[in-house]
Amino acid sequence: MLKNKPRKNLYKPSSPKLLQVEQIVNISPRLRRLRLTGEQLKDYPKDIPAAHIKIFLPLEGQVKPVLPTMGQKGIEWPDKSIRPMTRTYSVRGFYPEDMILDIDFALHGDEGPASRFALNAKRGDYIGVSSPGGPYPMLPDAEQFVFAGDITAIPAISALLETLPSSATGHAFLEVPCVTDIHELQHPPQLKIHWLVRQPGPSPLLNALKTIGWSQADPLVEPAVTQSNSDDVFFWVGGENDAVLAIRKYLKEELQIHRKQIYAVPYWKNNLSEEGYHSERHEVMDQLAQE
Repeated sequence: MLKNKPRKNLYKPSSPKLLQVEQIVNISPRLRRLRLTGEQLKDYPKDIPAAHIKIFLPLEGQVKPVLPTMGQKGIEWPDKSIRPMTRTYSVRGFYPEDMILDIDFALHGDEGPASRFALNAKRGDYIGVSSPGGPYPMLPDAEQFVFAGDITAIPAISALLETLPSSATGHAFLEVPCVTDIHELQHPPQLKIHWLVRQPGPSPLLNALKTIGWSQADPLVEPAVTQSNSDDVFFWVGGENDAVLAIRKYLKEELQIHRKQIYAVPYWKNNLSEEGYHSERHEVMDQLAQE
């Protein structure tokens, strides 16, 4: 039975932190880590792998973003003419003793403001970061875990893999744009990593989940995973909207997995900017919470 189940966001809201780029690390050709630092991290929440955060990016011509503040009635935004660009990311790692916060960015040219910022970042650049959000803890205590996500979800999945006990078993299905984006991950030895290089057409994640078999005759699948009513398996899914919804539907309807054993969050949608997807994403999340 699942223990230590994720609860609603228990993080205490606070004003965004103004941080600076300390170091730039290229994880793969399309995945770049920005290591951020600043005195304002001294009271930042600890133990937050894969927590959701908002980043605040300076507008063209600004050295620093003009950050919102936390007032008595909640967050207070600056005038629209100077309001920073915002995007949602995951905490890749936080090291309070060094006051370092790691965020991994999927690079897709300079089409989007976050990718453009990461692509052109240099040491000393300013960026704002919100307090963490999302369920806490992100994962319950379970015997087995199944992860599925594209390159936008790999930072969160990587952070979560590092938190698992060495005895954990399961699978991680990771979709990348190119074979050169495959990289080393720290994970329990009995949790199998499946790298999927995307080809033209739909995401390969759902088909990968299906072709693994999910039958006790399949030597790649542990018995507990094949029992759809098992309380000891947890599924974590993230990435493109249509792919995430299709996987969640498959888990619930075909494998009969209980919704409490699934965390599925769409990060983006094909052919839509984050602004264009914002309202739809909230509608999708509200619907998922009710199903």
